[in-house]
Order: sequence, then structure tokens, then C-alpha cells
Amino acid sequence: MGRPPEDEDTYLLGGATSKNPYSFMYPGVGTQSFLDLDAGGPSINDNSDNSNNNNNNNNNNNNNNNNNNNNLDKSIRDSVVLIGTNNENYDLSQSPPVKPNKIDGTHEHKIGEVLATAICGNDITSSIFYTSASCTQFAGIYAPFSLAIVCIVLYLFRKVYGEVGSALPLNGGAYNVLLNTTSKHVASLAAALTMISYVATAVVSAYSAMDYFNGLVPQVSDHYSTIVLLAIFACLNLIGIGESAIVASIIFICHMVTLTMIVFGGYIKLFYHHNFDVLRDNWNGVVPHSYTGCAAVPESSMKYLGHNFAYNIYFGFGAAMLGVTGFETSSNFIEQQERGVFPKTLRNMWAIVTFFNPLIGLLNLCYMYTCFISIVFFASKTDLAYLNKSILYIRDNEQTNWVRMVHCYTNEPPAELAKNVAIIDRCYPKIRIDLITVQGEFTPSTVEKISKLLKIPKNFMFIACPKSQSLNGIGDFGGVRCITLM
Repeated sequence: MGRPPEDEDTYLLGGATSKNPYSFMYPGVGTQSFLDLDAGGPSINDNSDNSNNNNNNNNNNNNNNNNNNNNLDKSIRDSVVLIGTNNENYDLSQSPPVKPNKIDGTHEHKIGEVLATAICGNDITSSIFYTSASCTQFAGIYAPFSLAIVCIVLYLFRKVYGEVGSALPLNGGAYNVLLNTTSKHVASLAAALTMISYVATAVVSAYSAMDYFNGLVPQVSDHYSTIVLLAIFACLNLIGIGESAIVASIIFICHMVTLTMIVFGGYIKLFYHHNFDVLRDNWNGVVPHSYTGCAAVPESSMKYLGHNFAYNIYFGFGAAMLGVTGFETSSNFIEQQERGVFPKTLRNMWAIVTFFNPLIGLLNLCYMYTCFISIVFFASKTDLAYLNKSILYIRDNEQTNWVRMVHCYTNEPPAELAKNVAIIDRCYPKIRIDLITVQGEFTPSTVEKISKLLKIPKNFMFIACPKSQSLNGIGDFGGVRCITLM
């Protein structure tokens, strides 16, 4: 900055004789100090420029400084009057070592591998009970493959995540990593998505728990009880009640014991009785004639119907990722973990998920039938060639093994129709073929009633090309598909 133009010959820190009213804004002359920390105790040798010559009452205490000021040349004073840096030299070679006082939580109690795994393991393993069902909803019989692919992806991800977490051992998870590698906007977006993921996981977990509870106590509504459960935990969080590592480890051990009993008990029973009929029927798409479980399941819940295996595995993989959303929770309390514990928690969580998820997904297919929506074909003719062409088209173009032949009549059903359908059923042992006769005219109203009665959407119904003299066009049936049998 320099001196003001109106005060050319007066130093900025010239004391009472200074004409500059803003002299208090200037830092003054820098000091040069030498600190000697030897066995005799610290001593400071100070050689500084003192420009406050107006303090004449303290001359006895500052003789050395005043002498130095008097000896300085005016040009030197002009050159150093605005210098504000301190050139200091500290000799700490002879001083005894002192333990540093850190503020990074060094003196806090650190948790080990077992307790850290228990805290984050409760999160990632609690979703096992509903992950296999959610994955089967999209993947069908390919659910174990989707779950296995998730484990492979998780294995590759844990290597990278473990290395990053070890390099930046700070709480915050993905937000902290992105904050140190990208911009604040990207890190804030990741933090917002993480919060949304946690909220969605909490809702799904709470609803699954209350759905199980509703099976035990049907009087309790699963919707309202889910809201109450989330409200209770929200109040506990607002009060400030934290998570206990000891309590979490007890819950985790009980949880692991329960899952182990389910898996080993289920497979021991399966191999002991050698009963693989359900698994075989699920894989071949065979539904037993006495099975009516699909009628109670909404058709909107069976996402895998009508698609090929690649589509089912892909969307099943997306649903299976819900079961590993707790994998990143270990990095949220990495500062409270002992050194080297974080990569071990990732390894342990990956091992648990890899062991239980595919096995439970396969175990479900061994004991429970997957739901199939049957295909409805409105047969206007009764000859074998006509019926055989319809079955061939459905077999080659639709992912189902259950076909219902529907024939509408006004007076009496054709006598040869039942025999011909029985012959077609024996010709295709992997396809279940049912015959349904309906007394009434084949109209859009009749099709709507059959769709509601059988709980089959109309886009799973087929008719042959309508005749030219038909009063109703294909669009009048509201979604029924038309096929050409040549």
C-alpha cells in the first residue's frame, strides 16, 4: 500500500506525531526471534523494530529497542515499515518429546471387527427375508442367477471401496469420497441420493416386518402399523438415542443363527427326502392341477411373465440390488473403527450376502411354486389341426406352460371338442391345457366377464382373425390379441 500522499515524511506508525488517522490499520514492523528450548529452559532473543517512540515513560524497560530504532537509517525504516512477516528460527532438537494432543477422536474407544460387522451386518442381512421374493417377482425361476450376479458385482466393488475408505478414513461414506475427488455439487447430489436410499430401505424393511406380523395377527393393519413403527424409530432418533454395538452384536448373532438354521434345515430336508418335484416343475413351468395359489396373487406383481430370460435376469438383478443397500453403512462410522477394520467389514458382509442370498433364492424354488398366468385362447373351431396350430404359436411365442381353451356356445357344447383337447394335452406333456366352455355369445362383454372371473388380463388372451361378417372388430375387445393360424 505505501504511505498516504498527504503524509510523505511521516511514518505510518509514527505515534502521536503521525498525521495519518488510519495508522492503526497497518500491522507494523515485523520481528525476528530466536527460540532456544534447551535443558536450562526456554529463552527468547528478540530483535525487533519499535516505531512507537511516543511511549517515553517506558524508556527504562525498552532501552535496547530504542537504541536499535535510533540506529536504523531512514531509508531502511522506509523499506521495512510495512513488512508484516515474522522470520523465526526454532531449535527443537534438544527438547524432550511431547505426545501430541489430537482432536480426531484418537482417545475415543475404537470398535473391532466383530462389533463393526454386527452394526452394518444387521442392515445388509435384514433384507435377505424379502430380497429373494422381490427378485423372484421380476426374474421368476432365474432369481438365483440374478442374486449370484449381484454377489459378483459386490466383490468387485468392495475392493475399490475398501481402498478408498482406507485412504480417506473419514465418516460420511460416498459423500466424503466424492467431496475429496469431485465437486461439492456432485457430493451433495450423492448425499441426497443416499438419504433417499436410506428412507426407501427403512420403508421397505418396516413394511416387510409388519406384513409378517399381519400374518400372525390379521387384526393389525400392515399399512398403519408400518407408519407407527417408522414414527417410533424417528422419535428415538430425534431424542438422540444412539446404536449400541453390544446390542447390535447380540441381534446379529441371533439373526445369523436363524438364517443358518433355515438354510441348512431346508437343504437337509430336501436332500433327505429326495423331493425335487417342485423345483423341477418350476424350471419346466409345470403347474399342478390342484394349485390355485396364483389366483390370490395380483397379476401386476408377476413382472417376469411374457418376457425372455435376459429381460428377467436384468430386472431381477436390479431388484436384488435392494438386498445389498446396507453395504456402504460401514464407511459412515469408519472413524470409530480400529485401524484396518474397515476392509474386513466389507469382506465379511460380502461373504454373508454371497452365502445366504443365492441359497435362499434357490430354496424358495424348491418348496414354493412360482406363479404363472395362463394364456387364454378363444377357440371358434373344434378340429385338431386348428387347436394344434394355436398351441404351437403359444409355445413358440409366449413364456407360459398353461393354456386355457375357451369355447362359447349357445345351445350345447360340441361333443368332439373335449376329446380333441384331451388329445392335444397328451401331445404336449410340458404344457397344461384346460378346456373351459362358456354358454353365451362371444362378445366383448363376455370376454370382460371371463377376464375378471379367471383373473387374467386381456392382453394374455388370444383369438383367431375375426370373420369379415363379425359385428365386433378386434379393437372392441379391449386388448385381446389377434393371431393368424395358417
